Amino acid sequence: MAPLTVYKASAGSGKTFTLAVEYISLLILNPMDYEHILAVTFTNKATEEMKMRIISQLYGISKLLPDSQIYLNKVMEKTGKDRETVVRNAGIALKNLIHHYSYFRVQTIDAFFQTVFRNLARELDLPLNLRVDLDDNQIEERAVDELINSLDQNTDVLRWIREYIDQNINDDKSWNVIDKVKALGRNIFKDFYKQHSKELDEKMKSEKFFHTYTRSLHQKIDAIQSRLQSEAQQLLTLLQNSDYDDASFFKQGTKGVYGYVHKLETQSALDNKAPNSYVQGFLDDPESWVKSKDAASFAASELRPAVLSYEECRKKAWYDIQSAQLTLSHLNQLRLLHAIAATVEELCREDNRFQLSNTQTLLYELMKDSDAPFVYEKIGAHLRHIMIDEFQDTGRVQWVNFKKLLDNCMAMAGSHNLIVGDVKQSIYRWRSGDWKLLNDIANEFSVGQLKEEPLTVNHRSEELIVRFNNAFFHEAVAVTLQELTDDEIHDAQQLARAYQDEELEQQPFRQTGKGFVSVQLLPSKNDESVVMDEIGTIIDDLIARGADTRDIAILVRRHQEGERIANYLMTTRPQLTISSNEAFRLDSSQAVNILIDALQLLIKPEDTIVRAQLVKGYQRFALQSSLTDTDLLVCDHPEEFLPEGYRNSRNALIMMPFLDLIDELYRLFAISSIPHQSAYVCAFYDMIQQFMRERTPSVESFLKEWDNSLCSKTIQSDEVGGISIITLHKSKGLEFDHVLIPFCNWELERNDSILWCSCMTSAPYNELPLVPMVFSKSKMMGTAYEANYKDEHLQNVVDNMNLLYVAFTRASKSLHILSPRMSDKRQKEGLKTQSRRGEILQWTLKKVAEKLAQYQPIYEETTQADGTTIFQLGSLDHTLTKETDDKEKPDTENVFLKSVTPHPIRLESFATTASFRQSNRSMEFISGEDSKPTRRLTYIKLGNVLHTLFSHIVTLDDIPAMMNELEMEGIVYDDELSREELSAKIQQALDNEQVKEWFSSKWTIYNECTIIEPDNSTGKTFEHRPDRVMSDGEQTIVVDFKFGVPRQEYEHQVQRYMQLLRQMGKPNVTGYLWYVLRNEVVRVQGGPPT
Repeated sequence: MAPLTVYKASAGSGKTFTLAVEYISLLILNPMDYEHILAVTFTNKATEEMKMRIISQLYGISKLLPDSQIYLNKVMEKTGKDRETVVRNAGIALKNLIHHYSYFRVQTIDAFFQTVFRNLARELDLPLNLRVDLDDNQIEERAVDELINSLDQNTDVLRWIREYIDQNINDDKSWNVIDKVKALGRNIFKDFYKQHSKELDEKMKSEKFFHTYTRSLHQKIDAIQSRLQSEAQQLLTLLQNSDYDDASFFKQGTKGVYGYVHKLETQSALDNKAPNSYVQGFLDDPESWVKSKDAASFAASELRPAVLSYEECRKKAWYDIQSAQLTLSHLNQLRLLHAIAATVEELCREDNRFQLSNTQTLLYELMKDSDAPFVYEKIGAHLRHIMIDEFQDTGRVQWVNFKKLLDNCMAMAGSHNLIVGDVKQSIYRWRSGDWKLLNDIANEFSVGQLKEEPLTVNHRSEELIVRFNNAFFHEAVAVTLQELTDDEIHDAQQLARAYQDEELEQQPFRQTGKGFVSVQLLPSKNDESVVMDEIGTIIDDLIARGADTRDIAILVRRHQEGERIANYLMTTRPQLTISSNEAFRLDSSQAVNILIDALQLLIKPEDTIVRAQLVKGYQRFALQSSLTDTDLLVCDHPEEFLPEGYRNSRNALIMMPFLDLIDELYRLFAISSIPHQSAYVCAFYDMIQQFMRERTPSVESFLKEWDNSLCSKTIQSDEVGGISIITLHKSKGLEFDHVLIPFCNWELERNDSILWCSCMTSAPYNELPLVPMVFSKSKMMGTAYEANYKDEHLQNVVDNMNLLYVAFTRASKSLHILSPRMSDKRQKEGLKTQSRRGEILQWTLKKVAEKLAQYQPIYEETTQADGTTIFQLGSLDHTLTKETDDKEKPDTENVFLKSVTPHPIRLESFATTASFRQSNRSMEFISGEDSKPTRRLTYIKLGNVLHTLFSHIVTLDDIPAMMNELEMEGIVYDDELSREELSAKIQQALDNEQVKEWFSSKWTIYNECTIIEPDNSTGKTFEHRPDRVMSDGEQTIVVDFKFGVPRQEYEHQVQRYMQLLRQMGKPNVTGYLWYVLRNEVVRVQGGPPT
C-alpha cells in the first residue's frame, strides 16, 4: 500500500502547480484513469482554475509547447516515462477528458458530497424533486419571523424572548432583539450544534427536565452562598472578638489582612480575585506583618488558618456558583434556538427543501458505525486516487466522512493519494475549518502510511519580502508563546508546531535582492485621516514609479474599513478606478436602484425621500439631465420629473403580475439608456426569477427580501481594472504586486461573543451537551468551563496569527503596513495583555531588523517629529524597474490560455405587442348556437373529456370520483359541458356489453403506459402508448379510444401495439378500436401493418 502524501504548502510555494503535475502524472501512467481520480477543493474558483490548468497543460505537453516545458520535465521525472510516451499519452488523456467531461472529477467538497447524497435519495426516502437550498440565512430568518408571528401571550417562546430583551437592557444593549434572535438562530447550521442536536432534542422535549435542572442549580447557588457567608462571618467574628481588631496592629493597615477581613462586612464575599500581595505576604509569614509579639501569636495560630480556610472555601464557591450562573445565564437562548431549529425543519418539509449545510451531518450519521459504508458504493467503486486541496480548511465532520473513502482507496493496489494544505493559512474556522486536523495528521494513520513533504520554495514574492516574513513570523510566534501561561503549555506546543522552522522558513525562487517592505507605526493618538493620507501618498508614489493600478491591493479586516478607504480615494483621487466587493453589489447599480425606488414609491407614495432618490436617479442617469439637488429642493412638485406613464398609472401598475411590472418599469424609466448596467440588470432579473420560484411574488415581499439579503448580492466581474480593496479572508489564494495593509491593528478577541461550551466531566453541568455563554476570561477562568475558554483562546491566537500570515504573503514586489504605536501604558503592561494585532509589530520589529542586518534594513524609532516608528527593507527604486514591471504577456500558442476578447452586446427591452385571441364563448356569441364551428368545438371538447376519463379509470366504480376531479380542475362547466350531459354520454357509451366488460374488475389494467421499442440499426428508441391494455393472465386485449371518423392508420396503429405485446410475451393478444361517440367497436386483425 502506497503511503498518503501530505504536502505542507506555504504561501506562494506552487501548490496549484504541484497538484496539476500529480494529476497529469496519473493520466500519463494510464490515460484511462480519469474515471478513477477525485480532486476536491473548497471554492468554485479554485476548481475552475485547477481544471483549466490540467486541460491546458495536457494540451501544451501533447503539442510540445514552450509554455509547458516545465510541466513536461516534471512529469517525465515523476513518472519515469520517456518524452515520446508522455507526449502521446497526454494527447490521449486530453481527448478522454474532453469527450467524457462529466468524469473529470475536480470539484468542491460540497459538490462531491451532494453527488453522494443524491445517490442515497432512495435509501433516505427522499422525494425525487427535492430542492437543495444553499441559503441557510434565508430560511432561518423566515423561521424566526414565523415563530414571532405565531406567538401567544402564554407561550414559553414569548417568555424566553422577553427574558432575552431584559438581559439586553441590563447589558445596555438594544431592546429590539429580532436581529439578534436571527443571528442566534444561525448557530443551528454550525457543526457543533448539529453534532449535539439529537441529545439536545431529547432534553428540550422534557419540560420537567428544565424545571428540575434550573431549580437544582439555583438551590446549589443558594446553599454555597449561605455556606460562604457563614465562613466569612466566622472569620470576621474571630477578628472582632480578639484584642487586635484595629488596623494599627497590622502592617499596611486597611490595605493588608485587616482590610481584607473587614471588607467582608460591606461587599460580596464572592469573586475570583486572589488576595493582594500584602495579604499574600501575611499568609506566607504572618508574624512579620504585625506590629507586636502578642498580635504575632494570634496572627500565626488563629488568624492565618482562618484566612486560609476562608480562601479555600471562596475558591471552591467561585467554581460552583460561577459555573452554575454561567450555565443558567443563557439557558433560555438554548431553548429558543431549539424552537427556531424545529421551525426551520417544518418549513423545509413544507417547501420540500433540503439545506446543503445538513449534508455532512446526515452522511456522518449514516456512516459513523460502518467500516465499509454503503454510502460510497455507487461512486466509490470507481475511485482509486484521492486528492484533497486546502486541507487546513476541512471541517472535522467532513474529514470523518472523507477518511472512510480515503482508507478504502489507500488499500487498493496502485492507488496514489495526497493531501495539500498549510496550517498557517487556516482562516475559515467560522466555516467549521479545523487547522488541528492538518497539524495532527500523523496521528490519523499508522506508521508508514503517511509521508510528509514540505514545499519550501516561494515562487510568488521577491527575495526580501520572503526574508522579512521568515524573520518576522519566527519572532512573532516566539512573542506569542511567551503570552501563553504555564498551564497552557500544550496549547503553546500546538502553535509552535504549526509555525516550526522547517515549515515556516521559505527560500525565494528569485534570489535577486529585490523586494520592498515598509512598516510604519503611527502615533497612537492620530485620527484616521492620517492613515488615509498615508494610503494616498503610498499609492501616488507607486503610480509615479510606473506601477499599474491593477497590481495594487488594499487589504482590510472589515468591510466598513474598505468602504471608508474607497470613499476617501474616490473623493481625493477621482481619476483612480477602485475595484472592491462593494462596487459589484446589486445595490451599487444605478439601474437597479431606480427599479427598487420605483417599487418602493408604488407602495409608499407619500415617502418624499424615496421620491427624491427616484427623481434624481432617473433624471441624472437615464435622461442624462443636469438636474441639481437645488432644483429638487425648490421644486413644489418633484413627481413631475418622473415618467408620465409611471405617475399617472400607479393603480394599474400595482395590479400587474410582478415580472410584468418589472418589465414595465424597465421600459418606463428607460433603463436600457444607462450605460454599463447590463450585467447588473441581468443579475437582477435572474434574482427575481429565483425569488418567484421560491415565493409567491408581491412588491412588499420582494422589497423585504431585498433589504434582508438580495441587496448585498454581487455580480461576477473578472475584467475590471483598478485598485483592489478586499478583505483579508477573500484575499487568500490571490497575489498582487503591491499590497497595503493600512489598519493592521484589529481586535484579537471580543468579550461579548457567544461561545458554545460543554463540560462532560463535572456534574451537574454534564447533563446538557451544549451551553451558550459569553466568552470572557474574567467570568470563565476558575469554573467548570475553564477548558472551553482556554481552547477558544488558543483558537483565537492561531486565527489572528494566520490572518497576519495570509495578509503579509499576498505581495510579490512591495508590502506596506500601517499600524498605531502602543501607548506608554500598554507597553508597561507587557506581553501578557495583548489585545490588538498591531502590538505584535512593536514587540518584534527591532529583533527582526537585527536578524536581517545583512540585507541593510532601515529601522528608525523617531524619524519624524510626531514619533512615528519606521521599518524599511529593500528599495522601491531597485524593485520597480521597467523590465520587471512590464505586464504585457507574450502571445501563447496554447488554445486554452489565449486571452478572451470581450465583445460588447447591447441589451434592449421591447414592449410585447398585443395579439388577439377569441374565446370559445365569444365565437359562440358571434356565430350563433347552431353554427357549425360551435358544434365542432363542443364535439372536440366532449371527445377530449371522455378520452381523459376512460384513460384514467380502472373499473366503472371509478367514474364518479373521476368526474369530481374533472369538475375540480375546471374541465367540466355547467354552461359549457354540464355534469348531466357528460353522464348521459358515458351511459350511452357503456350500453355496449363488450365495452362494459372491459371495465370490470377481472382485468389487470395498464392505462396509457409507454412501450419503448429500440431500433438496433440506428441505436434510436421509439415510444408507443396504447390507451388501455387489459390482461387476465390468459388473454390480452389492447384498446384505443377514438372520437372521429374511422381511418385506416388507426388500425395500423393498433396492429403495431399487438405486435409489440406479442414480442413482450403477452398471451392471446387481440386488438380493438372503440369509436366512443359512434358507440361502435371494431376488432383489428392481428397481422402487422404493411
